[in-house]
Amino acid sequence: MNEIAKIRTFVDTGSYQREKEDLSYYVFKDINFFESKRHISFFRSDFRGSSFFNVKFYRNNFDRADFISCNIRSCGFDSVDFGGCEIKNCYFENAVFKSNKYNGTAIHQSTFVNCHFCNEQFLITMYECKFIECSFSNCGFEQSSTEKLEFLHCQITDTNFATMHAERHTFISCKLKGVCLGISYVFGYLFYDTNIEVADFLYRGEKVFINNPYDKLYSESRYFEYINAKVINNELNNISSVIMDFIDRLCSNKIVQFRQTELNSILAAICFYSRHSLLPFDELAKLLDFLDRFNWQQFTLEETLNYLSKVEMIKHIMSAGEYLLNSMFVNTIPRGDFALVSICCDTDDFDEALAASEGLIKILLDKIDMPEAYCLVDKKHGSWELFFSIPILCAIMLPIVFKNFTGVALEFSFKRKFLKSLLAKLDDVQMFKDYKSIAEAAVLVKIINDDPKDLSTMRNVVSDIIKPIKSITVGI
Repeated sequence: MNEIAKIRTFVDTGSYQREKEDLSYYVFKDINFFESKRHISFFRSDFRGSSFFNVKFYRNNFDRADFISCNIRSCGFDSVDFGGCEIKNCYFENAVFKSNKYNGTAIHQSTFVNCHFCNEQFLITMYECKFIECSFSNCGFEQSSTEKLEFLHCQITDTNFATMHAERHTFISCKLKGVCLGISYVFGYLFYDTNIEVADFLYRGEKVFINNPYDKLYSESRYFEYINAKVINNELNNISSVIMDFIDRLCSNKIVQFRQTELNSILAAICFYSRHSLLPFDELAKLLDFLDRFNWQQFTLEETLNYLSKVEMIKHIMSAGEYLLNSMFVNTIPRGDFALVSICCDTDDFDEALAASEGLIKILLDKIDMPEAYCLVDKKHGSWELFFSIPILCAIMLPIVFKNFTGVALEFSFKRKFLKSLLAKLDDVQMFKDYKSIAEAAVLVKIINDDPKDLSTMRNVVSDIIKPIKSITVGI
């Protein structure tokens, strides 16, 4: 039986050469290499499983060293040589990278949180990495190869992404300034709440302008990028028909690898669009029905399971009400239509369950001037489950109050039948032309006033009332 690796503390022995050394499962803490005139070389050393806390590296040599499953927090890397080292499955937090050397460095499946990259000229291969609340300033990626990078709430300034091979990147709520993107790859990127109009688009180093990319993408059978270009340009009319047509085309393609890549990319993109409300509700509903009816069993078991997992993700996003929260014009929902709602309470006291459920419903009904428009239809004993008939508008606003204004975690689900009936009721309502944030929607129906004090009061009142409630199901 293998023994659990023992954690050891790194000690500076005074040697300049710590090369080819086994430093796995060590703790490096409170070390400042700036204060030393000696620039210790860790050439080809093994740092597997090691942790670094408050370490300031300066001009150290990590060429061909291995950082595998490392925990690196509050560290600085200034003018160090990462050479051909491998960084895999590592976690970086509050780290600063400045003017380092990269020469064929491999960085895979690692996460960077609140890290800052300044004057970094990367020559790397990077795959499946995530950057959260990070900043990039004056960085370049000349001759690098990167794929499936996620940038969340990042600030990227004076940085060139156009001089590398760069596929399937995602940008969520990022601020771009002086950024260059490669025209050959940009339609394979997923964007949300990120303005790419401020970016420059380059082709082989020359600035170009995006005109009509669709003919080229279609002629080259780049179906995912064609769809994504439509979404990026907000050309969403009849987008569901385009996606369904491409999926049908791909199924008849005999080149298995091409089919798998394109289908996986399209389904993953639909998940992204659903999560971030980038498609009109009616278009997404048509897509979901198509995906539900589609014969995925025509493929091998491995392919089928892969595709169905993404279809289930889309269905989960819809059933959890996320799409309703982010994209609907709540003030245009018909006020006279009702939905059946189940509220489960974690209490055996019926009076307590009723008071909590009615209290929450009354708060919303008062806000939309329908104080008595609800009815207790049925109840089940155990931990009490109460069934109410309430206006559809109120039913949709329930998770809005919870998820956006109370800070209270609660399980919500919207039944497919309810979503379909809602879509049918809204066929003639021109509410999907534009999008509004949920905060704007809540203000429109006066769930809150546009005032932080009102938001705080709402949070406190609702949180006190709903303590016994553990889950809500809409449209049962």
